[in-house]
Amino acid sequence: QIQAAETRYEKAKELLPELQGLFSLIPNKPRVRYFEGLDGVLAIYREHVNVSGPYEMMSYSNVEELMKRVPKPFANKYIKQKEKLGITTRAIFPDTPFTKKYNANFYSDISKISHIHSKFIPAPSFPFEADVTMFDKNKVSIINFSKNIFIGVVIEDETIAGIMRMVFELAWKGANYFPSSIKI
Repeated sequence: QIQAAETRYEKAKELLPELQGLFSLIPNKPRVRYFEGLDGVLAIYREHVNVSGPYEMMSYSNVEELMKRVPKPFANKYIKQKEKLGITTRAIFPDTPFTKKYNANFYSDISKISHIHSKFIPAPSFPFEADVTMFDKNKVSIINFSKNIFIGVVIEDETIAGIMRMVFELAWKGANYFPSSIKI
């Protein structure tokens, strides 16, 4: 029993620096939260609209994959909450018939109010089954929609959110070089 206790003690000593790192109060350390399953991913989307005021949301999103997994009533409520809060949106989507039709139908009544702007990029050249969203003042969410994995993370850090917004701006400008091939 003494030997087993000593072994556990040595393992605990090895883990101590990692545990201290998780709970460190170092200033400027990014806050990272991990979410699993549909409930976790829906919690991330609720966080997008759980803010005190308007902001510009920037997103790369695969709407087709998203809508296979997120209940339509939830999506409708999410969009209405964004509208109510005055959240503007710029998004880059894969250029697919589903996405074009969905956006035309879903946003048709509120796009003028909510200032939703989108650009489309060739789906075969840029295949992604994910959603990356810069939101609020200093947050980035990354959600994986792939078939066997439904997880997400939220990173809360001014510097990381800032660089992700710069990368989005580059992608936004670059999307102009890909004329839409799908007409609705």
